[in-house]
Amino acid sequence: MIARAQRQIEGIACTRVLLAVPFIPGLLSEQAIQYYRQKALAFYDAGLEEICF
Repeated sequence: MIARAQRQIEGIACTRVLLAVPFIPGLLSEQAIQYYRQKALAFYDAGLEEICF
């Protein structure tokens, strides 16, 4: 259950960081944006499920 919650938190956190990028220019490097994008997409590709926390 803890591992599931950690995966969900990480996926949501990566998505929130990406949503901040357009509003805060220069917040992240292009490499960081790609990292967060990859992590967020992997979360969604794994299939959406009900939040467990």
